[in-house]
Amino acid sequence: MKKLLTLSLAVLMALSLGVTALAANYDPDATIVSNITEVNQQAAPGGIFSIAEYGFHEYEGMVNMDPAAAPYEGRSNTVAPGKTLYIPLLTEDGSDNVGLVTKSDAVKSATARASYILGKDQVSSISIVYKKYSGLTGAALTALGIDTAPATGTGYAYFLAVATRASTSTATKDIAADVTIKKTSGKVDDVDAKVEFTFRLNLACAYYYDEGSKYIITSDYKIFDPDGDEGEQTFNFSKDDNSYFEVDVTGQSKILVKANVRFNPTVAAKYPQANLDFFSGSGTFNKIGTLYLHAEPGSYLYNLNADGTLTRNKAHYDEYAEKFEIRTRTLGSYVISDIELDVTPPATEAPQPEAPSPAPSVPPTTGGVVTTKPNPGTGAAA
Repeated sequence: MKKLLTLSLAVLMALSLGVTALAANYDPDATIVSNITEVNQQAAPGGIFSIAEYGFHEYEGMVNMDPAAAPYEGRSNTVAPGKTLYIPLLTEDGSDNVGLVTKSDAVKSATARASYILGKDQVSSISIVYKKYSGLTGAALTALGIDTAPATGTGYAYFLAVATRASTSTATKDIAADVTIKKTSGKVDDVDAKVEFTFRLNLACAYYYDEGSKYIITSDYKIFDPDGDEGEQTFNFSKDDNSYFEVDVTGQSKILVKANVRFNPTVAAKYPQANLDFFSGSGTFNKIGTLYLHAEPGSYLYNLNADGTLTRNKAHYDEYAEKFEIRTRTLGSYVISDIELDVTPPATEAPQPEAPSPAPSVPPTTGGVVTTKPNPGTGAAA
């Protein structure tokens, strides 16, 4: 049977990438899978045969399998905390042509179990998933060693999904585990499809850092490290070309930063008459800087608080530059409206005290004997 992986099985990758050198050390040819051991394999055509050498990241809801894409979009040996790495499951047909696993029977009753060497606390789950992919070009097929594909460009296939836990640390954490994929029963196209193999998974869990774009703040967390830079610097936003942040980075330590302009439907539903723009940032700097937030003349600026409420922000507006000038250390969350909004908290009525219940009546007594009135016509007491 054709051997799928061409890497040296005797070499175990021990990725220990320094965060500040992640971009410089990033090697698109590095693999995250090694030491495959075939314990029991009867792979039917279309059934699971093995696993790819590389992992891929999700981009716009799909697994981006373009090997030429950026490290956090295309294949990679690094996954960001809170993100998922997708490793394609592979099969062979009757002519030893390698392809992606696409048949549900191939993974029916299949399980993936991990025995961790390092980084167990960094992983939330390892599972087999059915996922839409994109970017499966000829270059991608060659890089993966795939001879046939159900669909180039975009399609669906099965992947081993390695989901990591969210973190606010800027440190790199290694993940190493022996993973076993096992399927002891079932058929594919009426042919027995039993398989069990173990491989060594090696990858680094770290936020992305790129020396060449460190002053561009993206919508996903990335590390900012001034690395000796001093004085006032300008940060641009990948999702907002018209806004920017200026701050003195002298003595600044590494921090995580991100910013997006995602629409907030919950806030918008409260103000249906207004045209609202949103800015949501994260990251606190050592020194106070100025956030220049683009807005049309006549706009109103509000802080978007953690509880979803708004408070008016009376930052200076530069009519020539068409920007609010917000003095701050922290990239916060803001709402820009074309009309003034009523942000007064709704009045709440104070609870009314309950009226005391009347005391029960007690019949008068005489000398300790209860006095009753006769019931007319009966001779009985009322």
